[in-house]
Amino acid sequence: MLSEIQRQSLNRAVCDYVRQNGGSPQLLSQLESLLPGPDASHKQDTQLLERKWNSIVRLQSRIMELEKQCSSSSNSTTNDSQQTIDNANANWIPKEKPSFQITLEAPVTALCLHPTLPIIYVGLESGKLLRYDILNVELPLQSTMAHLDAITSISVSLPNTNNNNSSSSSSRPAYLATTSKDLNCKIWELDRDSSLTHIRTLVGHEHTVSECQFFEKDSDLYLATCSRDLSVKIWDTSNGWCIKSFQPHTQWVRTLHVRGEYILTGSNDSALRLTHWPSGNGLSMGIGHEFPVETVRILAQNANDILPQYQPLGFQYVSSASRDGTIRIWKVSLPKFIPHRPPRPNPMDTNFRLMAVLKGHKSWVRHLCQFNNKLYSCSDDGSIKCWELNWPDISSTTCTKTWDLSENGFQNCLALDNIDFTNYPSRKLLFSGSNNGTLTCFMR
Repeated sequence: MLSEIQRQSLNRAVCDYVRQNGGSPQLLSQLESLLPGPDASHKQDTQLLERKWNSIVRLQSRIMELEKQCSSSSNSTTNDSQQTIDNANANWIPKEKPSFQITLEAPVTALCLHPTLPIIYVGLESGKLLRYDILNVELPLQSTMAHLDAITSISVSLPNTNNNNSSSSSSRPAYLATTSKDLNCKIWELDRDSSLTHIRTLVGHEHTVSECQFFEKDSDLYLATCSRDLSVKIWDTSNGWCIKSFQPHTQWVRTLHVRGEYILTGSNDSALRLTHWPSGNGLSMGIGHEFPVETVRILAQNANDILPQYQPLGFQYVSSASRDGTIRIWKVSLPKFIPHRPPRPNPMDTNFRLMAVLKGHKSWVRHLCQFNNKLYSCSDDGSIKCWELNWPDISSTTCTKTWDLSENGFQNCLALDNIDFTNYPSRKLLFSGSNNGTLTCFMR
């Protein structure tokens, strides 16, 4: 709103502009009667209207320039901030003290994080499966007697959101699988609220089922299991049929890890083997542990960091942990790739190359998890250790931090975000389950 003197000054400026641009006396007389100006004693620049208009144009131009600069600065700041956040996520290490601990009724034998929700699934030695909300752990959201004996592993699959089948109006839901000493593997459907509904029991193993892992091939979902009956089986989750079974070891197959068409297994025979599962061809093996292998891991690397000759394989390093208290990092022996035929072992190079022996644990090393360039391990000595993976010189991998949880007994298992779920941001969460029934959580 203009004041009275400002209004009168504007009226005179309009009349002066019309006068200077050849306005007729009649028009000026009408304007002066309609737009009364200040009295004659008030002096005013006769070109005030033009100067004000030019000032507004220059001001608008300057405003547009500043808006462009602000937008450019904002984008740069956002990119820098995102890069900083990504670096912070990549370099994250849990803090010294746990965020919370829960004491449960039986030893914790298996853990698995929901890929998107703040939910942790906990398997107990009693066969019970628990579902906890990480943000409110007073009581479990669900407690299910899933098996008749101890749960040995838990695996979760992502829902299939890229369903190309036009005849199907809905995508595949997420699933969870559990294995047990009761010889069974069970598949559960995960509802949107993360609750569990049992849909299928896979029967076929003749002894303890040690571990399982979901994986996809050609948009179909499969489940790999290994057992004390010496076998590894591949199951079609859509119908529960076993589509492949082979025996990669001479003793109890304790652990497995799948990447594409390749399965890495570890056994009581102290060896680990790489197998091409569609054909059943054993490709190579790692020998060096003095006692049974408890867990194995195919190490995920940036695709640009993988050597060109290993690109068809998709990885070049694997890790294993054993009852001898060591963690070993191996470079995989390259198989022979033959066009239109499954890969075959290279008879001139059938053994993994040992790259590093990580010593630090004083007892059995039970479990391994990878988080970006860090490898986490837990042991019967009650500790959790973080190892920094130095890809250019993997042999120089060192322990960067140790958490002592020995007051809770043996540390049986770990849970971290699965780095294979690349479509989802990594959450800064580390869980550990112990032999005395304690669930420990480290948050950001």
